[in-house]
Order: sequence, then C-alpha cells, then structure tokens
Amino acid sequence: MNIQPVCELLNSITLKIIVKSMILKLNKNENKNETESIVFSSKQYVNKTDNLCIKVGSGYIKSSMSVSNLRLILDNTLGMEKQVNPICKSCYYQIRNMRLFRKYINDETCKALFQALMIS
Repeated sequence: MNIQPVCELLNSITLKIIVKSMILKLNKNENKNETESIVFSSKQYVNKTDNLCIKVGSGYIKSSMSVSNLRLILDNTLGMEKQVNPICKSCYYQIRNMRLFRKYINDETCKALFQALMIS
C-alpha cells in the first residue's frame, strides 16, 4: 500500500493553503509541546502507517499511535482500548471501595450510589 501520493497531495494543496491563509494552531499533546497527527487504519496496516511525517511549512508533523482531544483518546485503529481501560479500572476501584461501607447503608441508598457511579 503506497500512501506517498496522499502525503504529496496533502502537502501541496490543503495544508499549504491553510497555513498561508491563517495562523493555524493545532491541539498540543498534554505531555509534549508539539502537534501530532494520526492515521486511522486497520490492524493489519498499522505497522505501515506508524512513522509518517507530514511537512507543513518548514516543520514536520509526526503521526502518533494515539491522540487526545477533549479528554477523548483515539488510537490509530479506533479500538478505544486506551479510553475504555482506564474508565473500567476506575469504576472497579470505586465499586470495591463501596463494599467497605455497604453494611452501614440501606438498599435504596446503595442503589442510588451505584446508579450515580454508572451514570457519571
């Protein structure tokens, strides 16, 4: 799969027009002070698309395995593992902590707490 024509097209048309017409400030990764891009592909093509760079002006934008925007983590296969796993871990921790005070509350209160946890 040759993606060089796609990169050339992006370099020659879209990105140069955007950069020349206005100041473009893309999202910055929370841990790094640089702009990142992502290429979505199936799992079988991940290795072919993980080290792509797009030239914008005099700089380069690296492609990443995952990006974060508005607290949503997207990976390059749209698998959502990096988003779902921390949420499951946190919920499991909270449910385990609820067992410590379960004997001190009635069933209605317990039900309300569990519903609040699942909705939040």
